[in-house]
Amino acid sequence: MKRNNRWSSSELLPLQQFRNELNEVFDNFFEDTPLSSGSDLFKSEALVPAMNIEERDNSYLFEVEVPGVDPKDVDIELNGNVMTIKGEKTKHEEKNGKGDKMRIVEHSYGSFYRSFTLPANINVKSITAENKNGMLYISVPKAEIGSTHHIEIKGVEK
Repeated sequence: MKRNNRWSSSELLPLQQFRNELNEVFDNFFEDTPLSSGSDLFKSEALVPAMNIEERDNSYLFEVEVPGVDPKDVDIELNGNVMTIKGEKTKHEEKNGKGDKMRIVEHSYGSFYRSFTLPANINVKSITAENKNGMLYISVPKAEIGSTHHIEIKGVEK
């Protein structure tokens, strides 16, 4: 059965365009508020360092990108089997000369925080961290796996 339309498709086109534009206006209005997640004010992903995690035969290797972050401003903590990496990228003051007419700053500053649950088979006392060329390398050695030990049950004769 064919559906009857009041308007031809060419008459609907301007109405559809108007509807799409109106929807876009409302979408942008609610997305561009200072408190929205789309706002530059609250973009936390800019300060979340990218990282690679690799499992090796005897260890886990964490490679964390921290360019421009002073290693003194990075803290690595282990609480139980949760490793937390936190730090802060500070702003360096620059003085402009008298002839400067324009300045564009695209650097991000602020604190970052990442947390990971490590497997139970780690050697806590042998964890090392090294900073090279804006990369933080954290090596988490695996603990030696002990041999199987049989436990006798008292009162059972064999």
